[in-house]
Amino acid sequence: MTTKRITLNELKSLIKQIINEDFSNENKYRNLESFMIDNIDLSGYDGYENSRDKLQSVYDIFLSENGYNINRYGKKGAIIEWLRGLPSAISLPYNYSEVENALYSLGFDEIKDMGNDEIDSLYYNSIADIILSSEPKTNYSLNESKSNVKKITLNQLRGLVKQITNK
Repeated sequence: MTTKRITLNELKSLIKQIINEDFSNENKYRNLESFMIDNIDLSGYDGYENSRDKLQSVYDIFLSENGYNINRYGKKGAIIEWLRGLPSAISLPYNYSEVENALYSLGFDEIKDMGNDEIDSLYYNSIADIILSSEPKTNYSLNESKSNVKKITLNQLRGLVKQITNK
């Protein structure tokens, strides 16, 4: 295995690029989440009409309407199948041109180089990820951890960059 040495300026440039990409991704997913929330209609769903957390309500409705498919497709796959069935709780674009126009307007510029199937996959996977993000979280103690991968926030990354660049 060959190790490549890089200069401090190259490292700064690389980290800056990563941070900028992260901000860009974060913004477009935030835009998609806002778009989704604007298109959630909980009228007709008893007990959900006045819900403060619309995404949590959509997740709960998914569980009640299609949760039985989780064993078959997994949570994300079951959500995607549910979304493809055009649930009345959330009104989102579903044909290729509407999906493409919506994604492009929300900042997903990379779709200009994608085919319809790739755009469709990006769209439904992104929406499913956002819905899954509203799933109630399970807290694990350190010895029950599901992964050895250390996750850090963007602010923690900034702190590490400052430590590296100040030396």
